[in-house]
Amino acid sequence: ALIIVARRETGILKRIRSTPVPAATYLVAVLASILLVFALQAGALFGLGRILKSTPWPGHLFSLVLALALGAAAFAGMGLALTGFIRSLEGSSAVVNVIVLPMAFLSGSFGPTGDYPRALRAIGDVLPLKYFIEAVTAIYLRGQELWDKPTAVAVLAGWGALGLAIALRKFRWEPREG
Repeated sequence: ALIIVARRETGILKRIRSTPVPAATYLVAVLASILLVFALQAGALFGLGRILKSTPWPGHLFSLVLALALGAAAFAGMGLALTGFIRSLEGSSAVVNVIVLPMAFLSGSFGPTGDYPRALRAIGDVLPLKYFIEAVTAIYLRGQELWDKPTAVAVLAGWGALGLAIALRKFRWEPREG
C-alpha cells in the first residue's frame, strides 16, 4: 500500500498510464517484485534459523510455498484495496500502521492470545493474519499440508478476493486533489 500510494501521489502512476505498458501489467510487475523480495526474506529466515538455531528445514516445502504465496496474494489484495482509502502520502504510514499493528497483536503474531478478553479474541478470529500464522505453523512445525487447513485457505482466499474487489472499485491512478 505504501509504495502504490507514494507512486500515485507523486504522479508516477499517472505517467505510467500514459505509456504503452498496460496498467495491469505494471501492477502485476510491482506485485511480483514485492513477492520476490518476500520470497527471498522467507528463504533467508529459514536459512538463518537453520544456521543459528539448528531449526529443521520445512518438511512439506511445496505446501509451505503455497501457504506463503496464498498469504502474500491475500495481503497484496488487501493492500491494493487500502490504497483507495488513503488520501495522502503523509498519512499513508499512519493508516497502514493503524491496521497492521492491531491485527498483528490480535492475531497472535507476538504470542498466544488465549488470555485476551473474549471480545478481542473474537476480532482476532476473523482477521486473515491469524489464519496465515495458523497455516504456516501447521505446515512448518506440525508437519501438516496446506490442504489440511481448509478454513485457513478459505479465509485467506476470501480476504484476498474481498481486497481485490474493493481495489477494482476504489483504486486510483491520479493523485488526489488538495
